Amino acid sequence: MSKSKFYTLIYEDEQILVVNKSPGIPVVPSRDPNEKSLVKLLQHHYDQHIYVVHRIDRETSGIVIFALDEASHKLLNVQFYKRSVEKHYLAICSGVSSSDWTRVDKSLAMDRNTNRMKVDQRGKEALSYYKSLESSNRYSKNIIKIETGRTHQVRIHLSSEGYPILGDSLYNFNPYLKLSDIKKKYVASGKDKVERPLMPRTALHAFSLQFEHPTKQERMTFEADLPKDMKACWKQIMKWDTN
Repeated sequence: MSKSKFYTLIYEDEQILVVNKSPGIPVVPSRDPNEKSLVKLLQHHYDQHIYVVHRIDRETSGIVIFALDEASHKLLNVQFYKRSVEKHYLAICSGVSSSDWTRVDKSLAMDRNTNRMKVDQRGKEALSYYKSLESSNRYSKNIIKIETGRTHQVRIHLSSEGYPILGDSLYNFNPYLKLSDIKKKYVASGKDKVERPLMPRTALHAFSLQFEHPTKQERMTFEADLPKDMKACWKQIMKWDTN
């Protein structure tokens, strides 16, 4: 298993690569041509063109698939277009959600005034399902299944349902949870005694991806466990927000 600071390679063959992306690096470069990106790193490592099949946000960690040839790229794109790819995310959210699946059918569109996505019945169809896997008094660890792949879909759907994701500065009005918010008699430590948030980035992880291999005609499922920062955050929540 190949591993770097920015990704862990969890599967490869002659047609595809499946990686677990670290938070903080984009799948593709932004407008800055010199910016690091996951696809650039992979192209450098394999010394060949890498085809981007889908994307997840810069701050989001988790499963991403790439194609190594044009034919595989087209076949995988068809699966995403036909919605036959099954995608699950994990998120740590404010609020206590239900342990039963909840359906969210809310179209999304770009808000030109803020350059953020918003719920808009005139927008593109967006369909998600979510439920709580575990909850404290005021927070939930949720699993989310998405049928469509709109920009910021998971983030805005959960926020619109009253369960904004921790660390999400776009769709959570109070994004940064600190230990002092949940631990009684908290005393700051360290030289500067400036308390840092438990989750400084969006607490969202692309947990699993299921699709049909482009040439083997077999259904494949890949999963990536929660990254260390989300595990540590949830551990603190369950320790201090359950009394």
